[in-house]
Order: sequence, then structure tokens, then C-alpha cells
Amino acid sequence: MSRRVLDLPIDIPWKLIAVSPDMMDTTFGNKAFPFAFRSSLAISAFEPALDDLPSGIEDERVTYLKVSASITGYQPTKAEVDAGYAQFPAVPIEELNRVFTEYFACYGALLNVAVFPRRRTMVELTQQCETFAGLTPGKAQASPLVRAGVSYSASGQSQIQVLDSYPPGGDASAELNIANQLVVTFPPCASVSAVVSQRPPDRREEQERISFATLVPGTTAPNPFPTGSATILQREQRQINVVDLYPSPPDRQGELDLTDGLSVKFPACHRIDVQITQGKATPSDQIRVRALRAGQQVAAATATVDGYQTLTVAADDIDQLVFDVPRKSSSLVGLTRYTWTDVVPQPVTMDVYAGDTLVGSATAGDEVGRGDTLAVSGDDVDRVVLTAPSGNATLVKFCRSVPTERPVSIDDYPHIVEFEPKTRDLYQSASLQGEVLTASRGEIRTDKSMSHTESSQTGLSLSGKYTSPPSPYGQAEVTGSLSHTWGQTDNDSFSTQSDNARERRERTGTSTNLSQMYNLLTGYHVGTNRATFVMLPRPHMLQATDHRTFVKGLRMIEGVQEFFLVVRRPEGMDGLCVEVMLDTGHFPENVQVETPPPVYEYGSDDFKVSVHANSGTIGGGETKNVHDQPDSVYNLSTGWVVDRSKGDPGHPGVSEISVNDNQQSKTSLRAYDYRTISDNAVQVFGTINGAGWGGPGAIFERTYRVFRRSENPKPGGDPVVKSPFFITTRTLGGCMLSGDKSVTPVRPATQAPLTAGRAALVTPTAQATTESVVHERQIRMPSAAFEDNGPESGSLAVKELLRQIQFSLSTSWRGADRRAPGITSFLDTDYFQQKVADLLPEQRRRQRLTDVSGIPEPVVARLGEETTVAEAMRLPLAEFARRAGLDLAEAAEARSGLRNSGEQS
Repeated sequence: MSRRVLDLPIDIPWKLIAVSPDMMDTTFGNKAFPFAFRSSLAISAFEPALDDLPSGIEDERVTYLKVSASITGYQPTKAEVDAGYAQFPAVPIEELNRVFTEYFACYGALLNVAVFPRRRTMVELTQQCETFAGLTPGKAQASPLVRAGVSYSASGQSQIQVLDSYPPGGDASAELNIANQLVVTFPPCASVSAVVSQRPPDRREEQERISFATLVPGTTAPNPFPTGSATILQREQRQINVVDLYPSPPDRQGELDLTDGLSVKFPACHRIDVQITQGKATPSDQIRVRALRAGQQVAAATATVDGYQTLTVAADDIDQLVFDVPRKSSSLVGLTRYTWTDVVPQPVTMDVYAGDTLVGSATAGDEVGRGDTLAVSGDDVDRVVLTAPSGNATLVKFCRSVPTERPVSIDDYPHIVEFEPKTRDLYQSASLQGEVLTASRGEIRTDKSMSHTESSQTGLSLSGKYTSPPSPYGQAEVTGSLSHTWGQTDNDSFSTQSDNARERRERTGTSTNLSQMYNLLTGYHVGTNRATFVMLPRPHMLQATDHRTFVKGLRMIEGVQEFFLVVRRPEGMDGLCVEVMLDTGHFPENVQVETPPPVYEYGSDDFKVSVHANSGTIGGGETKNVHDQPDSVYNLSTGWVVDRSKGDPGHPGVSEISVNDNQQSKTSLRAYDYRTISDNAVQVFGTINGAGWGGPGAIFERTYRVFRRSENPKPGGDPVVKSPFFITTRTLGGCMLSGDKSVTPVRPATQAPLTAGRAALVTPTAQATTESVVHERQIRMPSAAFEDNGPESGSLAVKELLRQIQFSLSTSWRGADRRAPGITSFLDTDYFQQKVADLLPEQRRRQRLTDVSGIPEPVVARLGEETTVAEAMRLPLAEFARRAGLDLAEAAEARSGLRNSGEQS
């Protein structure tokens, strides 16, 4: 893997900005060991001087941030454990020990880092913009038009048209028509920008003629008959006759026989001309054509004379014609579709000049109705030429730069332009005899040379030595091997001459080493003001390990992981605030997995069996077997089987639902039965006889219902991990003020919320929350993950568990049952509540809420007065809150009454 080298100027002397206060030992000599074993966060920062920044970074500051995350497993605090023993004296202490001493190892982490402005104002060059307020749309202005020291001139024209075409439909705000070219002149400035918009060009009407002249009269056309963009369908199930009714005498050019219900389908259009020949008949029997849009009639036309004529229907989005033809000897000669076609617009270009020198150009997109911003920067810019080749564009706003103090907007927010690590991967190639591991390695250097590159790749083959038996073809031997390739390149070095002070600074420097845990890791959101890092455990799929999960070989995450971020912000912003949130995911040691029963789809089909046995004039009547008739057998469609759990007694899977036999059939019916003959078919059996000597025939007519079930169960019946996946969180925030030589940790400035468009921006206050459980989720695994099918099944289980962990961590933020940090302790978790509910004495579990003191009466009323303590404790906190009409914090407090007062009741 080749190493990424960031283009940074000097070695980094870090300045600590903030650290998790609850993990600090503030009392010396109290011998309070061991310390709490929990996660922690630390934020460090450094800013290089402006003159040390690489070229290409003007009017900006660069800040380096280092976030150090110490990741551990989760366990209740000593205060929570002591409270638990005190609140449940009736529960055996050894049972409570099993709960409190359980270690929730970390199997995933999600780190969010966000940077914000320290203050709500900043000093910088601002834009002076003209939106042409006060001009009246539709009223032309003399060219040139001078406003606020800026001159607008329409090339080759004495007037400038004032329009209101943006946004589409107008907003009562004036815009200048660019026409073909608009020239803007102004006093020199550093940059210009223009918002331009293209309105729809004039539309062009196109037509498509559909004729049947090439068809030969006397032949037929297929039904349906596709021709051009249209498809013609005759209601009668036969081919369409080709006739020649017009003109007279015939011209041997084909026409389609126009029958009642004939329809024509085609792509949507706004008008149709139909040429028909109407046969002779009474005036009331006239041909009528109906125009449909998505099956609904939108227009119609009626033939008024006999013979050849054109009928026209018009409406938006016509996509079908249907003919009502009461007359014979009529024909469809042809039809013509009319559609609108938009002229393709050409993009607007902006050329920016300083005197006669072209400084730069910008081109807008070609989308109609959208406002495009064109911007060019340069020294002493004084003229802009806007060109619109399609002549359909307007100038909505024109801006030029001039220094001022103004509120911070979302566009000024700091941006994280680079961070490391971005990825940490582990690849495994395995066979039954051994495995080969390939790992990636990365490093960050920020020294003055900006020129050092390195690559390193290691391959490790682990297998036993094997020697084949002697054979006539020789003897083979295989052994393991270790290979390592490396490379190093140094280039692009430079030297600097400067005064003694500068030279001393360059010769004296420090270096930074980042500690890395080589687990699966991915970073997100480069370019925004926040970065997200997802860390997943490293799998060893063929190597047995001391694992704590239900999936073999998945190693827990514990240790220090450091993240390096490069932040850029406007030079006028005097400082930054940094906010960090660490979510970690944990499994208990003893994971319970529950496999739900399969769930199928059910349904039923009705089928009818009809058999007729004729009577006899002399002697006996006709005899017929019902089971010899084709409709006596009913086959289910693919994917269904007969549901034998239902049906009439003695007839599993099928029921007789109606009998419409005549008396002769009922009297003569023998060997009657209806039953399942295969997994997906049923059949009716029996024999009937018609009466002899002129008596009645036998009419067997009965309806049956076959019950069906899907052959395969519905998806979603995968095993569910009943033990919760704990998600804990801790936060840390801190601010820094930029200085000439170093950054200074400061408290955040007191600020009101900032608004910019639709986004609400709030600068965070310095804060730090301790680690607490915020979410409890269940993991659902595919059934195949638990099947022992060799190495492949282990790989599937590991991959699926990693996917579920990442899914749970990345979607937790939007869960309705996610709790705010710090509102619930370990004793408030669903896991602990359900564990303890099973350990309470029987009398306590069955105690009704009405008999428990300390629970508000409205809560008892909403949960139900007959609800027992065990039932209430087993409710997930989110469900408890929903039923009780409380938020999560109130529900946690109310539910705590079950343990705080119940033992004394």
C-alpha cells in the first residue's frame, strides 16, 4: 500500500484543547485504585503560521486536529452496582453478581467529529449585489443602465428588456434580459459573480403521419397492429381487414376496416387528426371518436357527413383513441399526431476582463428554470461580458467584492478537507490447509520537505510442511513462506534562506506519532464540517479465539485510536469549536439467540365441476365418471401447495362449498369423494347415471374450495439475537482561539442561534458527558449464519454480524427509542430490568401496580391497574413511555419506582 503524504508545512507541537473530565484523577494520594475502566476522549489542535502555508491557500487558515479515543468495554459504575444491591435485597446476591459482573465487550464504534465557528461574526471581503429592485417587469430601460456605480449595456441595442421569468412563473422581481450579449462595467474589484437563468425557448410543433396506404386491400393486418409509434387493437378476436373505400373508384391504397371498439394507442400528444370514411346510414348512427388520457375521456368528435372526412380531437396528454362505430362499411384512412418539441437551450457564458485582458470565464449549465451562479476572481476586474446564444437568458443578480464585519453563514463554516485514517482493511485468503493474511499500513508525515513517500506490503503464508509419497513421477514438497516488499522515494526537496530567527525555527522541530488499532475502519464526509469514523472488529475466520460473541472468531475492539484532521476556514474567522461524540456497541458475554417459527402465506381457490349423464329412452341411461372429466382436477399455481390443515372432515385441504345437482344426480351418485392427489393438486371422484325409459338425465354441478399455503416460508423469519446490542455514548467539546504562534483553549463565545436559508446553525457550548447507554437494539441474523457448513458458514456469520453492527451504529441516531445521553443508568436499561424481573420473588412479580407505592397514579391508569410488576419491568423503555404517555426520561424515572419502592411495599 502506498502511503498518503499530506501537503503540510512543519512538524506538529500539539496543544491540548479538551479531555474527558470524568476520567481525570483530581485527588492525589487517596489511593482510589483501580480507576474506572471506561472510554475517554481527548482533543488536541495546532495551527501553522499563515506564511508557512503552501501556495494555493489564500485568505484561509488551516487547523490540524487530533482526536484520541480510548475504547473499552462497558460495565456499570460502582455507584450503580451499590444502588442495585440496595434496591433488590430479596434477590439472591449471587444472581445479582452474575448481572453486575458481566463485561460488555466492545464490537463496534462510531466516532463523530464536528467543527464550528467560535463566534457569530467574521471580517472579510463581502459582496455588493444588485437584484434590480425598483424596475418594472415588461418595461424596457435605456441602454446603458447605470445602478449603484455599475453600468449594464445591451450590445447593439438601445434598450434593455426587463423581465420576470425566474423562478418559473415569476416572483414579481425584475431581471435584465441578456438577449445575445450584455456588457457590465464597474470600478475595479477582486471578484465578480452573476446569477443567470434560462427560460424555456419557444416550442416547436411536430407531427407524425400514420397511413395504411402501403397495405394491400383484401388482405388482413395482425391484431394488435403496431405501425409507427401507434398500436391499433380491434375488439373482435380476429385479424384486421384491409379495405379500400376511399376514394371512389378505389385507388388500391389500403385502409383499415373501422369496427366498433377499435382503439389506437400511442405516446402522449396534444392533438390528433383522424381521417375516416363513414358508411351510409341514418343520421343518428354517426361514427364517434373518443380521446383518452390514462383511461379517462378528455375529448371527443363526431362524424357529421357520410363518406371521407377528418375528425380532430385536442387535449393535453392524449394517449389513446377509441371509435364508436354503429355503421358498417366504414374505414380508418389514417391519422396525424401533433406534439410539442422544446428547443434545446445553449448555456450562458461569462467572460471577465481586467482592462482588455481576459482574466477568466465561467459557463452555466443548460437546465431551464434553474438559477446558475457564475463566479470568477482576479486582480482589478472591471468588466464582464455575458453571452446567451439561445437568447433566452436573464441576469437575476450581479455581485462584486468590497472589507466588512458580517454574520457567519453556513457557507463560511469550517470544512474538514482531509483526515487519516480513511480506511483500515484486512483481507484473508483461506484454504483447508492454511490461510494467507494481507494487511494495509499507513502513516502521516508533516515535515518541511513534503516529499517523503513509502510503501509497504506484507504477505504471510501459514501452512504445514507436506511431502508427497514417492511415485513414478517423483516426489513433491510444500512449505510456508514469508514475503515482504518495500520501497522508499525522496524527492522535491528545497532549501530556504532567511534570518536567524526563521532559520532556528526550521532547524528545531518535533514529530508526531499516531497510535493505530488495525481493525476494520472507514471514514466519511470529507469536505463537510463533520467527519464520521466507523470501526468494526477484526475477524479471524479460521483461527479459534477467546471470543465473547455468538459468532466464532470475531475479536473485540479495545485500545487507543487516534484521528488526524485538517480543517480549513476563512481567515476572518478567529477560532474554532470542536465537538466529538463516541458511540460504542457492546454485547454481553452470554448471548441468547431465538429462532422464530416459519411463517407462510395462505389462501384459497374455488373451482367448479360440471358433468351431465343423458337419460335413456329404452333401458338404462348414460353412465359417466366424474373423475374422467378434465375439470375434476384442480392444479395449484407454482409456488403453492395444498394446506392439509384445513378442509372438510376426511377431506384434508379441500371443502365442498355448494351443491347444485338435480335429484337424479344425487340419487345415482356412487363412489363419491374429493381429496388431495398430490402436494399441489386435488380431484373429485364419483359416478352418475341418467334415468332410463325417458326419465331425467343426471346433472352433477358442485363447487369446491382448495386451501393453499406457500411452498416456502415468508422472508423475515431469521434468528433474532435476544440479548441487546448496547450502544453507549460519551461527548466532549472544546474551543480554541487562533494566535500568531499557537492556539489558546478558550470557552465558547456566548452566541444566539445563526440562520442561513433553511439551515439553523448553533455554535456548541463546551460540554462533556460521561459514558451512558443510549440505545438497546436487537440483531437479526440470517439462518445460514448459524449452520455449520465449514469455513464458508463461518465467513457468512462474521460478515453478516459486521454488517448488522455497522447498520445498528449508523442508524441509531434516528431511532425513536434512542435516549439522550445521561438520562438512564445501567439499572434503567431494558436488559437489566428484564434480567431482574425473572429473579424477583414470585409474590413480587405478580404484585399489581396499584399495590406498589412510588408510581404516579396516571401512569398506573394508562398501563392498566391489573398490570403486574414483572409485566411492567419487561416492557422496553420506549414501549413503557408510549403506553404511559411519557417521554423517555420521564418513563425511566417512573419505571425506577418499580425497584425503588417495590421491595418495601
